[in-house]
Amino acid sequence: MNVKLKFKKMKAIFLNGSICLFLCGLLLSGCGCEIDEAVVERTIYVDVKKADLFYGDRVQITVSPTEGTFEWTSDDPTVATVANGLVEAVGVGTANIVVSMDGIRKSIPVTVTIPVADNVIARSGKERVQLDVQIKSDRIKSINVSWNQNGALETRTLAIDHQSGVFPIYADGLTEGSYTFTVTCFDKFDNEAVPIEITGYAFGDVFQATLQNRNIKSAYPRSDGNTIINWDDAASTVAYCELQYTSAAGRQTRQIPAGEITTTLGDYVSGLEYATFFRPEATAVDLFSVPFASQKVDERFKGPHTLSAAAPYSLEARNFDYGGPGFAYYDGTPANQGNTTYRLDNGDVYNEVDIESGGNIGYGTAGEWVVYTVDVQDDGKYAVDMELAGTGAGKYYFELDGQVLASCNTLSTDGWGTWRWLYEHFTELLPEQPVLSLTAGTHKIKFYIETAGFNFRTFKFTYKEPL
Repeated sequence: MNVKLKFKKMKAIFLNGSICLFLCGLLLSGCGCEIDEAVVERTIYVDVKKADLFYGDRVQITVSPTEGTFEWTSDDPTVATVANGLVEAVGVGTANIVVSMDGIRKSIPVTVTIPVADNVIARSGKERVQLDVQIKSDRIKSINVSWNQNGALETRTLAIDHQSGVFPIYADGLTEGSYTFTVTCFDKFDNEAVPIEITGYAFGDVFQATLQNRNIKSAYPRSDGNTIINWDDAASTVAYCELQYTSAAGRQTRQIPAGEITTTLGDYVSGLEYATFFRPEATAVDLFSVPFASQKVDERFKGPHTLSAAAPYSLEARNFDYGGPGFAYYDGTPANQGNTTYRLDNGDVYNEVDIESGGNIGYGTAGEWVVYTVDVQDDGKYAVDMELAGTGAGKYYFELDGQVLASCNTLSTDGWGTWRWLYEHFTELLPEQPVLSLTAGTHKIKFYIETAGFNFRTFKFTYKEPL
């Protein structure tokens, strides 16, 4: 009984072991697939894949695995040498540093150069060119600039002692024209870098001869105490204008940017002069200028308008003062219904008053006015007549130096195209012609429309008698 049980146990153990061995066989055999040995490729690793060096530089290349003996060689020892992984740049060019062990090789390309300028800008000047040389490296000892001038080679050398920055070098004494400059850097070993060529232009008398002062359209005092200067658009080469004038505090100087169209002087008294300064190119180092010129400051448009006892004076209605809305005129309709550019064409910057092609002011409405500055040569009483046209009766008055005078009437001329001198034509109907009592000197005369119904073209001032 015990023998049977022991035999059964041994049989079970044997079977279980066989099964285990079978399953392990299946796993190891991969169900009948062949098993290859693992192949390990041997290689060399370095911490520098490529080296860009300046002449005289050294760099240590580290190799792994560290076990074993490595052989180091250079395929061009005139460019780079190597000893135990220490590479030294000894010449300009390219080379390959090779490290090997037991038939395994690794190649590291090396490029050796002389440091050059990072950027060069040629800035034009007055009979010179400024070369701004930008250096970022601390390996450069000096910079040389050369150019051909009248068949001779000119040079300039600047020692920078291994500093970085932007270094200006001047080629001066140049005649006007274009020049090609060669910029060469040298390192501490006096090795010469690859030259850089750049073109620059020197300006001179030819450019100077083309320059003219920026035009002032108008300069006038305004009743608010300001003096207004209106400029024409500046030429592209204008850098700025310089104004000089006298104020209550003395002589003043003011710089006017090229883009400024209207200048307001709050302290002007007298003596306005100005000069224009020019920059021939955007990056030019020097400015050119024209001599200072005096500028008349006058609110009289197409003036002066001088009244005297010698002869009647005709003043065109469209020649009211400079000054703009609220100072020289008031126009009830902002659009110019006359569709002319007479004022703009003659120096004004405002064009709202309804000046028609016939030279008259039209489309008048009640409350509109214009101001004229006149110069009286002879004291006296001056009768004022007006050339007008219209189809109905209107009303107006004059204001003399701020004093309102009596209202006056107009009559129909039987057509907008029929022009009449009001008091010459309607002598019997309008017996009381307006008369202004004027002392010698300057006076402001405002013409004010009370009731519309007429266009007006000319005022005529006739001396009548002494004051």
